[in-house]
Amino acid sequence: MKMKYVLAFFTAVIVNFTGFSQDVLETVFDTEYGIKCDRILEDNNGNYILCCSEGYEDTNYNEHIWGRIIKLTQNFDITSKLVVEEDTDLYFTDMVITDANKYLAIGGYGYDTGNFYKCRNVIVSCFDENLETMNQTILPLPEGYRNPRINICKGPNDKIYAAGYVYFLGYNHFFLLKMDSDGNILQTNFPQYPDSAYTNRVFGILDYNYSTNTFVAFGAQFEYTSAIQAIEIDTNLNFTITGFDDLANDYFLSPYGIAKWLNDSIYLFLSADIPNNVSTNKRDLFITKMNKYYEFVDNPIWFGRKDTADIPGYYSMDFFEQDKVFVASHTHTSLTVQIENKYLIGLIDSELNIKGKKWIGSENVNYFFWTLCATSDGGCIFVSETYDYLNNPSYDKDLHILKLYPEDIITSAAETPLTIDSDYNIFPNPGKDELYIQTANKGVIIQLFNEQGIEVLSEQIDDNYTSCINTSNLSSGVYFYKFTDKRGFSESGKWIKK
Repeated sequence: MKMKYVLAFFTAVIVNFTGFSQDVLETVFDTEYGIKCDRILEDNNGNYILCCSEGYEDTNYNEHIWGRIIKLTQNFDITSKLVVEEDTDLYFTDMVITDANKYLAIGGYGYDTGNFYKCRNVIVSCFDENLETMNQTILPLPEGYRNPRINICKGPNDKIYAAGYVYFLGYNHFFLLKMDSDGNILQTNFPQYPDSAYTNRVFGILDYNYSTNTFVAFGAQFEYTSAIQAIEIDTNLNFTITGFDDLANDYFLSPYGIAKWLNDSIYLFLSADIPNNVSTNKRDLFITKMNKYYEFVDNPIWFGRKDTADIPGYYSMDFFEQDKVFVASHTHTSLTVQIENKYLIGLIDSELNIKGKKWIGSENVNYFFWTLCATSDGGCIFVSETYDYLNNPSYDKDLHILKLYPEDIITSAAETPLTIDSDYNIFPNPGKDELYIQTANKGVIIQLFNEQGIEVLSEQIDDNYTSCINTSNLSSGVYFYKFTDKRGFSESGKWIKK
């Protein structure tokens, strides 16, 4: 079949702040339906390429999905291509930029049944710098397989490697692909490992390591008891699986694994885990250093809050400089709930020192973080899906794209030109007898005022990342808080006591 590709040029709402660290850029890609972004990468000319999928549920509860590639210039001028065909579902799950600056996107393709998508093919689309289609490969899956979820990375000799899983009779099965830089599939491996009673899944990939001539995928539910395993794969798609069982007594890691090499033998590893000394089943973002033998070489750190599950997006960690590592996570709640849902961003160094934290969000809008990309000029682009729950129907969501620099994360929100960043996260809100506060700022004083403007509480919070204020003596009602740091910068908001 021949695809219908729609090339569109958009005049986006751009906020360009100058005179600060460097230019802070923010834009909203407005769609009529839901949109998610699995990957954003910088191409060889400094443009930013987003690999996305859009979809919606019609009035008869039939679901439809199609692919979209978005290109942003360094000034955030936008070009977009919609990849759609009548009566067909198509989505992308990952992308690489080749050495020749081609954009290679991979995902699923199949007949649109309307009753959840049933993509019985792998699709690989190769686009040039103008988003024109250069090549397209469709690989039919074995009988009964559908809905591939794939991660890809570049390897030696201009080859591209992929690891993922496909749905089969109530289970998920592991599979591997090798392609050339035009997207032509050279080799496949559907091992059905270890047998059909397992539901194998892959949730992340570590770039090719030239010292070991392998790449690593992270997944779950192979033969090991730990929640996450490493699948080491060579250039012929042979593989071995290592469980993290030795760590199971100390950590309860989720299947999500995101990693990037610091050198030939050590990489930063990001997942989700229940923090130490926390009596809850809610996971937080978990970051540590690991060696090529899958052993931890440093004590981990956690990002998140006590009352929510804070989990990674598809790609939640990236860096160009090792002392400037960008991370992000979202809370595991529905995007359409009528709660202001912000996402967390952070800046750490390779020794796992936290250098700054911010929360991104605005009033009456939910933010759901998807992916990020560190840029060659020292910044980072964060991509999230947003939903205006007061004004938009449940299917109408937009893509929010934000570029920040390390100074924007370290500097007080009161000093930045942004209106959607915050140095403080308070929860629960509404709350009752305890008010938790998260911030990277030091020497902070919190004040609470009632609706008449009378101060009812004032105290200095602890100089750690999470503090707790006793509010049991306050009456139910609406309160207004004010945080003031040791430099005199302040931030205000509303808190409700039930």
